[in-house]
Amino acid sequence: MKNSIWYLSLALLSSLGLANTFSTHAYGQSSGAAPQTSPGQGSPTVSCGSAPCPQTGGQGSISNGGKRYTPPPPKTEEQKEKIEKQGRYDDLFSQLEAQERLAKSYEDAGDASNAVSWRADFARKSGLTPEEAEIVKRIGVQFRKDRETLSANYYAAIAAAHAQHIKPQDSPDFVDVKQKRDTLFPKTMADLLTALGSKSFTRLDGYTRHMHDNDRVLYRTPDKPNGGIQ
Repeated sequence: MKNSIWYLSLALLSSLGLANTFSTHAYGQSSGAAPQTSPGQGSPTVSCGSAPCPQTGGQGSISNGGKRYTPPPPKTEEQKEKIEKQGRYDDLFSQLEAQERLAKSYEDAGDASNAVSWRADFARKSGLTPEEAEIVKRIGVQFRKDRETLSANYYAAIAAAHAQHIKPQDSPDFVDVKQKRDTLFPKTMADLLTALGSKSFTRLDGYTRHMHDNDRVLYRTPDKPNGGIQ
């Protein structure tokens, strides 16, 4: 009688889709396989076959379109030093041009004293001779002009390559201007070293590392309301 009631209950539960759950709890047994989720219920079952499923996020993660993204390798100490050095000289050449513009404005206003003071400021602070300071200014001006021209040519070559439906690296014009742009700063450093000599170039390089620490205060006096270097 009890067996009849059990099989009748089991048949009723089977018709409701609960037989497996009931029998598992009733007998404390498990089939050993994860239950499959029906469409629209819970999270879908992910199958990656015999290969491990790819991880998401982080290095080597899969991006849109199924392509694996590999981040560029970290910069070496030599590359970091090169970037830092170019930044220092960019600041130097920019500052020297700004000083020359300021000196010219004083000169045009008839204030020769301040004009002379601003033009001599770099030599005083860097420890270079006035002649050496003028060499640095001249090379710096040329560097900034060449960089501006090469940058314009660089992007023009990219646009021209796209118009021809080719990759920029397949364009001789792009390859040529890229090489010139990449070698401009090393060439400028070589020009400075040749023009100044090893000792004065070392003095200049040391100055670029601390030039912002040595900025002078502009003192304003009644006869010089715009300030002057003391």
